[in-house]
Amino acid sequence: RFMFLDGATRNDNTLTDADGKKIEQQDIDYTDGSVYFNDVGQIRIGDINLNGLTYEISDVVYFTNFMMNPVLYPFSILQYANSDVNQDGLAATVADLVKLINVVVSGSAHAPVAAGEQDLNASISSRLVDHRLNVVYETDFAVGGALITIATQSTIEPGSITAGGSGMTVTSFQDDKNLRILIYSMEGAYMPSGENEVLTVDGIEDYAIEAVDLASSDGRYVPVALSGGPVNVPGDFVLHQNYPNPFNPD
Repeated sequence: RFMFLDGATRNDNTLTDADGKKIEQQDIDYTDGSVYFNDVGQIRIGDINLNGLTYEISDVVYFTNFMMNPVLYPFSILQYANSDVNQDGLAATVADLVKLINVVVSGSAHAPVAAGEQDLNASISSRLVDHRLNVVYETDFAVGGALITIATQSTIEPGSITAGGSGMTVTSFQDDKNLRILIYSMEGAYMPSGENEVLTVDGIEDYAIEAVDLASSDGRYVPVALSGGPVNVPGDFVLHQNYPNPFNPD
C-alpha cells in the first residue's frame, strides 16, 4: 500500500513528468492496488542463447554479439539471469564472458566467485600520438578480457585496432556515438599483470574513454580507475590560408 513516510518534505512516492520535473503529491491521485511480477522462467546459468543447453560455444558467440551490439542482439530478462556466470550478482559483464569461455575451454563445472576474492582494482590510462591511440592498463593480476567504449568522431576501420596481448581476439562496433571494442580469447588466453598495453587504435583524431569493463583471467569483475584525461600531442603543423579572404570589416 502507499505510505507517506516523509511527512516534513512530502518527497516520497512522487513521480516525474517527461521532462524530469517532479509532480507534486497534491497533483497525484493515489489508489491502492497490486503489482504483478512475471515468472522469469527456468534459470540455467550459462545458457545465453536459451536453447536449453549450457556452456556451449554458441553461448559464447551470442554473448559477444550482445556486448558489441545490444540493440541488434538484445538480452531478455532470462538471458540476463543466465549470463551471471561467475555468480557475483552482476549480470552480463566481461567477467561473466571470460568465466563462460573458461568453462567451455576446460570442460569443467563452473564455480561462483568465492567471498573475499572479489577485491581487485585496476587503472587505465591513454595517450594519443600521431593519430594512434594507446590504452594501457596497470594491474597486479592477469587480465582475461576488456570492453572499452570510446567516444570519437573518427571512423575507425576494424583492422586498425590491435590487442596488446598475444592470443587475444579483438571485435568492434561503431555507431554514430561510440566505438565499442571487446578484447577476449576463445582459447582462454590472457594478458599479463603489470603495466601493459591493452589496445591500440590507428587513424583516430579525437577520443574520450566513456567506460571500461575489465575482467581477471579467472572471470572476476574488476573496478577500473581512469588515470587522467586524453593527451593530444600534435603530429604535424599546418598554416592555412585565412578565410574568408579578403575580410569584410563589417
